[in-house]
Amino acid sequence: HPQLPLTGWGYLGGGDNGLGQNAGVRGVAADPCPAGSIKQMLNGDGVSTPGEDPSVLLSDYCVPCGPGVFCDESTSQASQNCPAGTYGAIIGAKSSLGCIECPVGTYQDMDGQFDCQVCPPNTFASAPGATACLSCGDGYEVSVAGSNLCNACPAGKFRDAALSDNCQECPAGTSSGEGEATCNIRL
Repeated sequence: HPQLPLTGWGYLGGGDNGLGQNAGVRGVAADPCPAGSIKQMLNGDGVSTPGEDPSVLLSDYCVPCGPGVFCDESTSQASQNCPAGTYGAIIGAKSSLGCIECPVGTYQDMDGQFDCQVCPPNTFASAPGATACLSCGDGYEVSVAGSNLCNACPAGKFRDAALSDNCQECPAGTSSGEGEATCNIRL
């Protein structure tokens, strides 16, 4: 949980003598919530559970922002999504600095996410923060998923991207140079 002030806050116990879902979350009815938290309506099931006030049907509480988002002091009413190409792995991020660029070989095409996806076979992301992976063209392949580049097919092999995911041996009686999409008949 982010550090919240010790004065001017009420406590919301989640039941079970403070061991429930919302145990120890400090609540406040005034704006703004501290950076890294967001205002939510909690409590109020009307049942007298240890640690709860059953007469408080709904109260505003500042709770930590979830993964994939950040909450700065100017947005205590709504969290902001980490943008595409980044992910938010921590709870209680106070600014967009909590959004981390996807590493090389991975991408994220949606905002508000808490992880990145590995590039599919024969695609690559050569720089951090990719929102899409690029395809390897004819005569090239990716050797390992999550790679940051395409490798040229060696001499004697070829790759037509429309026909195969990997470099293939040239048929008997044909040959190719490095990075070729087709094989040629040997003269």
